[in-house]
Amino acid sequence: MVLADGPEGGAAEGELLSWSASAKGKEGWFRRMESGRSALLFHDRGAVFGAAPPARHDRVLIPLADDGLLLWESMRRCPEGLSAALVGGETARDALLRYAVVFDETEQPEIAVAHSGELLPTPEQATEWFSTPVFDRILVREPWKKGFPRPKGGDKNKTLPPGDVFDGLAASALPLLSATGSLVLLCSPPLLGQRISGIIAAGAATGQDELAEKIRHAEDAFFAGTDFLNWNAETVSTALESRGFSVRTSILDQAEERLVGPKDIDAWFDSKNSRWGVFMGKALAKNDFSQAEEFLRARIQAGPIPWKWKSVLLVGTRR
Repeated sequence: MVLADGPEGGAAEGELLSWSASAKGKEGWFRRMESGRSALLFHDRGAVFGAAPPARHDRVLIPLADDGLLLWESMRRCPEGLSAALVGGETARDALLRYAVVFDETEQPEIAVAHSGELLPTPEQATEWFSTPVFDRILVREPWKKGFPRPKGGDKNKTLPPGDVFDGLAASALPLLSATGSLVLLCSPPLLGQRISGIIAAGAATGQDELAEKIRHAEDAFFAGTDFLNWNAETVSTALESRGFSVRTSILDQAEERLVGPKDIDAWFDSKNSRWGVFMGKALAKNDFSQAEEFLRARIQAGPIPWKWKSVLLVGTRR
C-alpha cells in the first residue's frame, strides 16, 4: 500500500462538514473534491512547464500521456513546434485524437502507442513514430503511479530496484534530448506520502497520541525495509547524474481532501494480502492494530480526510 497523492480542497464558509450515507450534502462533498482534484492537476501541470518552459518552436515528448494533461498544454505553448505523445494503447490514442480534431491539420499532435515495458522510445523508434529523433523537452509526470516501473520484456511480476528504474529512465532520455534539451520529472516518493499514523495523530482528540506514535515507528520500519518503496529525491537525482545529467531539484507540498471508504480500510488492514497490513499486523500488538482500524473506520464517517504528501520536481540537463 502506497499512501501518497493529490489539491487542497476547502469548504464554503458556514457549511456543515459531516455527512452520512444518506446525507444530502454528500454530493456537495464530491463536487468540492472534484474541484480540488482539478486544481491539483493544474498545479502539477504548471509546475512541470514552469520548471523548464519550452519555446514556441520546441519539440516536446510526453510519455504516459493517456490523460492528455501535459499534451494539450504543450500544444498551447509550442504552436510552431512539435507535441509528441506516447500512450499505453490504441484506445487512449483514439480518444486523444478525437479531442485533437479542434486543431488545424498542421497543429495536430503526433501520438504513438508505446511498446510494452518501455517508457521512452529509442531514437530509431522516435524517428519512425514521430517527425524527429530528438526533442527539446521530455516531460514525465508521476510515472510510479502509472504502471512504471516495468522491466523490459514485460514481466509484470518482477519489480526493479528504484535506482535501476531511474537509471534506465535517464539512459533512455539522454540520446533523445537535443544539446540544450531538458528532462522534467515530477514524482511522489512513497516515503514522502501520507501515513496512517499521521491521520490518527491529526484526528486524535483524546488518548490516541501513544497509538499514533507506535504506528509511526512501525511505518518508518515498513517503508525503510521495502526496497520498492524506499526511494527519495536523492535516489532519482543520483541516477540522472550518473548518466551525465546536471540536476536541479525542488520539493512541492501537496494536499487534497480524500474520501476514504470502508473498502479502503478493508484493503489497508488486510493482514494477508496487503503489504502494509501484513507488516503492521506483525509489527504491532494485536490490540494496537485493531484500535488503529477502529479509529479509521470511525474517522471516515466524519467526512473526507485531509491527505498531505510531498512531490519531487527534477530538471535534468546535459552536463
